[in-house]
Amino acid sequence: MKYAVKLFLLLAVIFLPICGAAAKEKPIVAQPSSPSVQKATPALEKSSDMTIMGAAVANEQQAVTFIKKYAPDAKLNCSIEEIVRLYYKEAAFEGIRPDIALSQALLETGFFRYGGDVKAWQNNFCGLGSVGGGAKGATFSTPELGVRAHIQHLLVYSSKQRPKTTIVDPRYEMASKLPHIYGVCKTWRDLDGRWAAKGVPYGERVLNVHWRMLQIDPGPKSVEKPAEQPASPEAKDDKGPVREKVDKILKENKKK
Repeated sequence: MKYAVKLFLLLAVIFLPICGAAAKEKPIVAQPSSPSVQKATPALEKSSDMTIMGAAVANEQQAVTFIKKYAPDAKLNCSIEEIVRLYYKEAAFEGIRPDIALSQALLETGFFRYGGDVKAWQNNFCGLGSVGGGAKGATFSTPELGVRAHIQHLLVYSSKQRPKTTIVDPRYEMASKLPHIYGVCKTWRDLDGRWAAKGVPYGERVLNVHWRMLQIDPGPKSVEKPAEQPASPEAKDDKGPVREKVDKILKENKKK
């Protein structure tokens, strides 16, 4: 019995420090959460004060890939590539962030699947004039005009600068007469209680769609081919001074 106790104590002295060290070194692996429900992430918190006006963060390739991944059955009167191109063109022209404006359109249309009062054939990408109760809202003859109206409506909320293009937003003039709306929204969160009903974290929802877009691989950066330097006129002429010097050196080497 005495020997058994000694053996137990000896084993305890040997193995307990090893187990303790292993427990300290064991890493804690965080389980990834779904981007669609992620809220308290550094990336999203960092973009919480993202301004409405400014340059794009995601490029066009990211936006196209994002829509094709989550909405391959998008109901559009043009290709996915074309709708992305239109947003980047129209928004950039007015100084609005194209990628987040597109994210707002995705939120408003259910990723271009619609299903509410507004229908795909209307080219109404932000619910303009759709106030519920079956009201279909505005209709635009082409996707380009629908995108332009959306960007102009964002502009009336974020700036007192009038659109550079002919106004096609049917609610622009009305909104420009409302002091609590006209030019007061500097960030996407400022749209809370203005673009959407009070109590709805509207700006956060738009930014969450944008955050998911940013998770898409932006693709390889385009590398511009350096312009070819024009060759020296002397080098182009086989009988010029350069060639004569080379021939002279070769002859001298042969003599040596």
